[in-house]
Amino acid sequence: ERAGILKGNKFVELIEYTPEGPRPMPCGIVTDRNYESRNLLGLFAIGDASSLKGAGGLPGAAVSGAIAGMYTAGNVSKTGKAKIDENQVEQLKKYTFAPIKRQDGVEPDHVILALQEAIHPYYVGIIRHEKRLKKALEEVERIKNNLVPLLHAYDSHYLMSANEARNMVLCAEMLLRSALERKESRLGRIRQDYRDLDNINWLKYIHLKQRNGKMKVWAEDVPIEKYKLKPKREKVLHPFWKRVQELGYLSNVE
Repeated sequence: ERAGILKGNKFVELIEYTPEGPRPMPCGIVTDRNYESRNLLGLFAIGDASSLKGAGGLPGAAVSGAIAGMYTAGNVSKTGKAKIDENQVEQLKKYTFAPIKRQDGVEPDHVILALQEAIHPYYVGIIRHEKRLKKALEEVERIKNNLVPLLHAYDSHYLMSANEARNMVLCAEMLLRSALERKESRLGRIRQDYRDLDNINWLKYIHLKQRNGKMKVWAEDVPIEKYKLKPKREKVLHPFWKRVQELGYLSNVE
């Protein structure tokens, strides 16, 4: 309003929109308080790579790195020689180098563009709804099943891009499946069909794991009984939707 962009609760000039304010924390490997993976003992994850969040940014990474480093050193001193599964190494090698072995196929940029068109629209990535999330997931699955197997690399640089594109498709599927699982609005995860911030039913972590070649998704309760400061068990309209309601825009996003 001070810049003259908003007048009378209406935009009078075109501007680029970027969602800000409370941000959803990035996902990561599920770890214990020592930053060791629950599922793969001996694997430590720190900073944004871990689901255990302390202070954000560099301070959080530094603190978690110091803690994990201490426990990693202790583990190494007790661990014997690692046994390498040569068959697994060979399979991973074939998987990684498959795009450069092909004579032709789909370029990485084509896959990345298709992926961006599926998940980047504001009505998928910002204002979410089950119908739109499912439609986006169908498109991501089409990309995964029909385009990713045809990824082609001309050289080592394209090979890097091909594997990055493959990983981006996997991450997009994880994002959409977890977004569908959480049936509420919380922080930057805004659901048009579930507008309440629900501390009665949704003080939960969303977990994803590959099982028998498929992605399993489930929710686990946040152990708030261990917290010194416990959130209220209440269900209220998310601040975003409250502000939309105050501005009289609610009917425009039905």
